[in-house]
Amino acid sequence: MFEPPKILGDVFESLIGAIFIDGGIESVIEVYQHLLSPFILFTAKYSKKLYKEPKDDFNSLANFYKIRPDWRHVEIEVDSIDNFITELSLSSDPTHAYS
Repeated sequence: MFEPPKILGDVFESLIGAIFIDGGIESVIEVYQHLLSPFILFTAKYSKKLYKEPKDDFNSLANFYKIRPDWRHVEIEVDSIDNFITELSLSSDPTHAYS
């Protein structure tokens, strides 16, 4: 993993501090949105391709082994808070496997 030099963070922090002193929090937010939005959009677009969700990895392996996972969300209520759990059932029947 790439580690940027410490001075880069110090410069960025100093710049944001100067903007805050000069223009207030609204100016800082505006600069952050302008500077970071391309990075956030890039990360949102490509991070799932680099780091798959565990469920996606499981589905890929299940497809390789001709096992069809059946995912269902079951709602439960705990202390007046709606939650859900995910149930998984597997079928090794080749007629149910992915094509």
